[in-house]
Amino acid sequence: MKEEQQLIIVNPYNQQITTAKKQLTHEKGYLHRAFSIFIFDVRQTEIKLLLQQRNSTKYHCANLWSNSCCSHPFLDEDIKKAAKRRMQEELGFKTELHQVHWLHYRAIMQNNIIENEIDCIFVGFYNDEKIAINSQEVQQIKWQNFINLTHDIKYKKQIFTPWFVTTYLIAINWLKNNF
Repeated sequence: MKEEQQLIIVNPYNQQITTAKKQLTHEKGYLHRAFSIFIFDVRQTEIKLLLQQRNSTKYHCANLWSNSCCSHPFLDEDIKKAAKRRMQEELGFKTELHQVHWLHYRAIMQNNIIENEIDCIFVGFYNDEKIAINSQEVQQIKWQNFINLTHDIKYKKQIFTPWFVTTYLIAINWLKNNF
């Protein structure tokens, strides 16, 4: 059986305090380090974002749509290297990632699971590599344009993970200012 990942527990200044098992961290709501990745396809006239639907077996936010990839770094792992590693594990491709922002968010989800994260936001651009989803993590993916995504956020917010809208706004603002 695979050993449960240890998450990096931090103070509000993102300084490591200790580590704790992943599920316990989410049950107790410990503040921990994480990252969120947004992959955009800018090769067409219509820019699209790669969304993933979380696998139905996830212990929180199962079946919900979210950003392209998100996870937690391993102990002593550089956050950008962790993001690249996890993107390869979940989506099966590599691209350059741009670190755009850090933020703290807290959300209580079903089953009294608490996400309390210092989250590093990354933006990357799709480069035609074949996407090979890890079906243990990702149920399905889709490319969505901003008009449809804005509509879904406004009228179907419940289909998204609690962190998605906040992190998406940061990523899209960076894209507008830097692309």
